[in-house]
Amino acid sequence: MPNGIRGPLPVKVDATSNGEFRPVPLTEQLARANNEAELRISEHAKRVGLGRRAFLQSLCGAATTLLTLNEAFAALGNTGGLFHLPTEGAFEPAAAAEALAGDEFIFDVQTHMVDPAGPWRSNAGRYWEQILANFPQSSCGDEDPVDCFSSEQFIKHVFMDSDTDLAVLSFVPELPESNPLSLEEANRVRVLVDRMQGANRLFLHAMVVPNAGPEVAPLRLMKDAVDRYPIAAWKCYTQWGPKGRGFELDSPDKAYRSSNERASSGCAIFASIRVCFFRASRKNSGDAPMSDVPQRDTPT
Repeated sequence: MPNGIRGPLPVKVDATSNGEFRPVPLTEQLARANNEAELRISEHAKRVGLGRRAFLQSLCGAATTLLTLNEAFAALGNTGGLFHLPTEGAFEPAAAAEALAGDEFIFDVQTHMVDPAGPWRSNAGRYWEQILANFPQSSCGDEDPVDCFSSEQFIKHVFMDSDTDLAVLSFVPELPESNPLSLEEANRVRVLVDRMQGANRLFLHAMVVPNAGPEVAPLRLMKDAVDRYPIAAWKCYTQWGPKGRGFELDSPDKAYRSSNERASSGCAIFASIRVCFFRASRKNSGDAPMSDVPQRDTPT
């Protein structure tokens, strides 16, 4: 990136969403603060003799952004918390490192990607294209917005452009044949990540759909998953079902059979997405073990 071109700040204070809700628009004051930080990034990069890209990747770039935000919030009359770091951190790496450097362990327990070439794009799962088009990531610049959620983008953002140590690759609520991500593709990405920077950095969920009909054979799907892939945990959406109806985690005719299957499979962890206004979520948490299911130390 040439020095004069402006780009993303090293610390993002913006209209942000995890993709599950519409982001709150950025206020005019915050937009001005971001613009001022972008200008200072360029000025400070020239002052210390670095290209803009190199400065953005440095701790001094992060310090410049945070110090600019401090000033912007103070000018608005905001009181309370602020970013504690010395002003010289904007130019001196040692000062910036004293306040910002660290070796914190980061484990992202739910990440998502899709397979742009998967069969879901020509079957009943095609509606996911419209859903993905509403996510901010779909504006990455690729001609096909679905490519913005590919394995290449996933590895770049999670394991190359962030400080993430470990991650779990999960699945959206959908039946296997219509799911935007297959276990085969997820495992391919897991192997790629292992080859990059050491084994066991990416763990796999596998979907559990106990409220699916016999034509889906949910228990057989669980067995096939653990027989073929290193499944770390089971993923379920209690508020979702193939016929538009969710289930309860303590339902004896659905979830109990799944819990027995997960115990016999050797993978005994459930990761459940719960929404408060669904009755299905009223009792047992998906993160809490059922009393008759043996547990093991497995990331969820």
